[in-house]
Amino acid sequence: MTYEDIDEDIFSYLKDNRLFTLKCTGVEFSDENGIYAEIYVANEELFNNAMNTYMTFFITSEDLATLNRGESTPQLKTYGSRSVGITVQQTIAMKEVFASPEEIRQNEESVLDYLKYGDNTDREYYTVKKYDTVAGVGSKNHDLSATQVMNINRDQISSTEQILSEGMELCVTYFTSPIDIVVTKESMKKEPIIAQTVYQTDDSLRTGLFEQIQVGVDGSKNSLYTERWINGVLVSGTLTSSVDTMQPINEIIAVGTMQIPGTGTGTFQWPVDNPHISCQWGCYAGHRAIDIQNAYDRYGNIYAADRGVIEVNSYNAMVMRPTMGI
Repeated sequence: MTYEDIDEDIFSYLKDNRLFTLKCTGVEFSDENGIYAEIYVANEELFNNAMNTYMTFFITSEDLATLNRGESTPQLKTYGSRSVGITVQQTIAMKEVFASPEEIRQNEESVLDYLKYGDNTDREYYTVKKYDTVAGVGSKNHDLSATQVMNINRDQISSTEQILSEGMELCVTYFTSPIDIVVTKESMKKEPIIAQTVYQTDDSLRTGLFEQIQVGVDGSKNSLYTERWINGVLVSGTLTSSVDTMQPINEIIAVGTMQIPGTGTGTFQWPVDNPHISCQWGCYAGHRAIDIQNAYDRYGNIYAADRGVIEVNSYNAMVMRPTMGI
């Protein structure tokens, strides 16, 4: 018998023809409709590290650690927000499997990229212009918030207030993750209590006049909301409680009701029902009036505009005695 040492050739043949697999961890993503995605990672720890990193895009690492220990984050003592819960909307299951080397994600960066975008490889980029801000870049591109722009570009942006350098290339394609990270937050806000306007009649004030008796001042209240965020986007908010901190002062307006003979109110009306202007000022030579008629009844009622008195009603003339003042 003849023996040959061709291990390298055998290994090359197996590799070139992809005739071997490696033990790894299979990660399945499923919902109520069943399994819809699966990836292979080198080990379970690698996936968990990437998952924790992805979650910190939407919650601070301190709050995540606190909630993972089953503890509560500190109560709010001033305006702001705190995370009170975090869940993954889908089911994630891991098991030991065998896969070809090309299919196995070997590092945290590769796993994290999948958690951010799934199988989507399309990316859109924006070149920073002079005076651009993080929030400005977001508003110019798909209505992203400053926080979203920061999360997408964590390798370049560490704060929403960071000064951007002209020429920076920023990704503006938001996450298309195969999973939904749901964060429940409590948010304390200072909100105004709008002052109302109260009208009071005053028979010492002429009809048609108004006088401010008291200036209105808005009050304020502390409102506590329970918010639901999915993948860093606010989707709902419910008022939990509210405490008034300053009562509003209503504006008071006096409305005049005193009628003075010969004085109008400043409120006018058309001289006829169903008014129709049949001839504008100057519609023919020498015409110095505006002709108004009832479109449906040529012989209908005629009204004074305000508190005037119609003295003549005839085919040839209609003379109105004007009121004094307004």
